[in-house]
Amino acid sequence: MKRVMRLWKSTGRNSRHLYGLVFATLALSIGASSAAPSIEELQKLARKRDNYEEQFLLGMHYFNGDVPKKDAGDALVQFKKAAKSLSKAQHMVGLCYALGAGVKRNDKEAFGWFQKAADAGDDTATFKVAVCYEKGLGVDKSPSAALRWYKRLSDKGIMEA
Repeated sequence: MKRVMRLWKSTGRNSRHLYGLVFATLALSIGASSAAPSIEELQKLARKRDNYEEQFLLGMHYFNGDVPKKDAGDALVQFKKAAKSLSKAQHMVGLCYALGAGVKRNDKEAFGWFQKAADAGDDTATFKVAVCYEKGLGVDKSPSAALRWYKRLSDKGIMEA
């Protein structure tokens, strides 16, 4: 995360670059192991109601363009299913709205999903909530609120306030 922060600071804190950096970090952290289920297996498992992790992973494959004839809109459907239980899925729903990926861009909706994920303990979403307050993306600009959210990360030792 510290490496991501350094990269983000070097971009001049442009939120568009932030989303790309954070998504790349998230995608790399998920990774793929040799024991990972195939796309077909994930699709079958994701059809079951409470298979949130499989729904999330399938959404990541769709989002990344790994599946022909599937796109960010299909990813968003899977992320929303998984968001019932997973903060990382809530974060990805927010990212879809922030980028306009599979849905019309909506900073207010993105902020709401980021806040939900942050409240559930997602550090990346916590960072994005702080940025939203700092830049006024989807919420009224509030340097004091931004500082409070950055402080949450600082208190965890994730970044310097």
